[in-house]
Amino acid sequence: MNEQADLKFLSLLRTAGVDLKSMLRIDAKLFQAEFSAGISTAVSSGIWGTVALILLSFSSLLFIEGLVLLLVWLGIAAYLACMIVAAVLGAFALICGLKARASAQTVSFVPAHTVAAVKKDIATLKGALLNVDP
Repeated sequence: MNEQADLKFLSLLRTAGVDLKSMLRIDAKLFQAEFSAGISTAVSSGIWGTVALILLSFSSLLFIEGLVLLLVWLGIAAYLACMIVAAVLGAFALICGLKARASAQTVSFVPAHTVAAVKKDIATLKGALLNVDP
């Protein structure tokens, strides 16, 4: 009778090991998918930040150009055109910068779904091992 219980327990441990291996493989795939999504968002945020920096640079150059034209022409509307273009580019740079900041704040490199799945798997295995009838 004792040998049967030992065999049953060993069989259960072997099954638990196979199940654990399968669950860990699935959890690794989930972790990879979550991490890839986080990297994608971070790259997107970096691109928007770069666009904002480039547009802000152009805006600054046009603003300076507008000031120079203001001093040179004194009253001719060429400076006004430069100021308007600089203001529009500056506003667009501000919007891009705010979008980049908002995207960067949502990035989390903690794989929450994977952690939850691993905790659930561990609880399932514990429950299976504790409900063994010797």
